[in-house]
Amino acid sequence: MSDAPRSFEVSVSPRVLKWARESAGVSVEWAAHHVGKPAQQIEAWERGQGKPTYAALRSLGELYRRPLSVLLLPEPPPEPDLPTDRRSFAGIEPQPLSFDSLLALRDAYRLRAVAGDIYDALRLRVAVRIESVHVTDVPEQVAGEERGRLGVSLADQFGWSTDGEAWSSWRGAVEGLGVLVFQFRMPVRELRGFALSAGGEPPAVVVSGRDRIRPRMFTLFHEYAHLLLGAGSLCLPSPTAVRRRSVEGFCNRFAGALLVPGPALHQEEAANRLRGVQTFADEALYPLTSRFRASRYVLLERLRREGVISEEAYRNKWARWSPKLEEWSEAEGGRGPLPPQRALVSRGPRFASLLLEAADRGIVSYADLSDYLGVRSRHFDAIAAAASESPRSTS
Repeated sequence: MSDAPRSFEVSVSPRVLKWARESAGVSVEWAAHHVGKPAQQIEAWERGQGKPTYAALRSLGELYRRPLSVLLLPEPPPEPDLPTDRRSFAGIEPQPLSFDSLLALRDAYRLRAVAGDIYDALRLRVAVRIESVHVTDVPEQVAGEERGRLGVSLADQFGWSTDGEAWSSWRGAVEGLGVLVFQFRMPVRELRGFALSAGGEPPAVVVSGRDRIRPRMFTLFHEYAHLLLGAGSLCLPSPTAVRRRSVEGFCNRFAGALLVPGPALHQEEAANRLRGVQTFADEALYPLTSRFRASRYVLLERLRREGVISEEAYRNKWARWSPKLEEWSEAEGGRGPLPPQRALVSRGPRFASLLLEAADRGIVSYADLSDYLGVRSRHFDAIAAAASESPRSTS
């Protein structure tokens, strides 16, 4: 008797079933394997031949991360257009987006819409200057202005003892301007990061939690630059390739200059020792990468831009480093974080705090809060305590 409610067949639109699978970026075979059905059965349902049981439909909904109510619609629902660009792995052609990347895009849109309602209800404002910058502006000058807006001094930066502290501090500074900073486990060779700024909702930057921390910080400010330009980004090849290159070049220069300001670089003894040399050991950059908490690739480019090293020295080093990009691997995952930490890592401390405040004020229900944070209600207190200790979580 207990299985009876699960065994009845459900009338569904074949177009909706096919859309739900394809929009998740999975094959028929992959879906069939994960729900324990033959691939021919999934294909038949998508052609309108036969009906899935309630249990099978619910399993498909869980697999595709779609509510059952969506799968019961007569037509596929409209979805927002994908951003036009994406930041992917350096020097490697962007790969087709897989399930994890598409899910990250979907979650970013959904949480951004929730944030819009909360910002309106709490009368919060966004301080970042969307569409305030043009690609013809000087990236280094813009970076200096934005660094002042973020309120992070060189003393602050040089005082960070770990890369993790640097990431948390930079993220907190960006969140303090009203920007949502999400961190999802996207495959880095597909999607290192993207930005969303259209539609009247709070701007958002999404970075891959599978990336190493120093490249992740660079991605944060590369995408921040996209917000200043007013362009949501995903970095896909497009017919406007010339403009795309100019935009990406601006964003790269901005991110490098913000993380490694030129005047500060010129004052570093380790940088001045490189003046006039044509070759140098990798170890010569270690004091600078540790000082600024930036990758060696960022430091090499900044040294060239600031005229500390010559084009020849830059090309010599890059010729040795570029083949190693193919050997790059994602950051080690280790044991997954506990649910409260996972919620803070993915949603961001400031947004997690705002979600909790919204629930306390009745703006969102506690059932929805559990969904938005991706944890059960028993973890709410731990999330609140941890968020209050994060840099600028209440700014």
